[in-house]
Amino acid sequence: MNNNQKHSNYGHRKRIRDKVKKHGIGVLCDHELVEFLLFNLYPRRNTNDIAHNLIERFGSIRGILTADEKELCTVPLVGESCALFFDAACEIYRRALTENDSKEPFDTIQKVGEFLVHRFFGEGREKVFVMLLDNSMCLISCEMLFDGSVNSAALDTKKIYKFAFENNAANVIIAHNHPSGTVIPSEDDIRTTSIISEGLGCLGINLAEHFVVSGDRYMPIMRNSHNSSIRKNAEEHLRMDLESFSGGKVSKNSI
Repeated sequence: MNNNQKHSNYGHRKRIRDKVKKHGIGVLCDHELVEFLLFNLYPRRNTNDIAHNLIERFGSIRGILTADEKELCTVPLVGESCALFFDAACEIYRRALTENDSKEPFDTIQKVGEFLVHRFFGEGREKVFVMLLDNSMCLISCEMLFDGSVNSAALDTKKIYKFAFENNAANVIIAHNHPSGTVIPSEDDIRTTSIISEGLGCLGINLAEHFVVSGDRYMPIMRNSHNSSIRKNAEEHLRMDLESFSGGKVSKNSI
């Protein structure tokens, strides 16, 4: 980079920073916000070009955050460090939205569904999260226990039982995502739910629900079960906001 390029790059960055100082970060348009975030990652590089390339490739900031590392690295001027940076930004977003500082109980389909939609934000692989709750349905812990298919053959149910038992959980909610875009549970999803419910029951722990999540949509499997006892158990632990429930799916546009 010659001296003229250095001066031009410095002047552009200063104008962006002055704009933020004067009007706040919210005044920046999408590509300006992306390049502003990249200033510290690339002290000398033209982050304006990188930002434009990313927006052009993925269409939006959400598209950038939800892209996987390999996809990001196909964009001109984007390397591994930049891809990991946005991976970390996405994880910060997930954790910020799923912190339960209020300690309110997860006692409705809507509360749990919104929590899980945020937790699965940007996940391109199928993963399984397990929420542990006390008798009042307040969250004890939420951990990702499996990275891969939820099918009963691959799922180590003993890991779920151990996690719940060692943390003194009274209730458990399981959730997995369908990156393919459908929230309709498979036959294997339904069969796995039954297996886990019976196993936890032997330990005196209740399976309150099993959710399927895809994008900003989620579906409770047990609530829709043809088995009246399973359905009744879910209804006793998680109330439902009737206005948000339609046709066997709960749809929320919370992101």
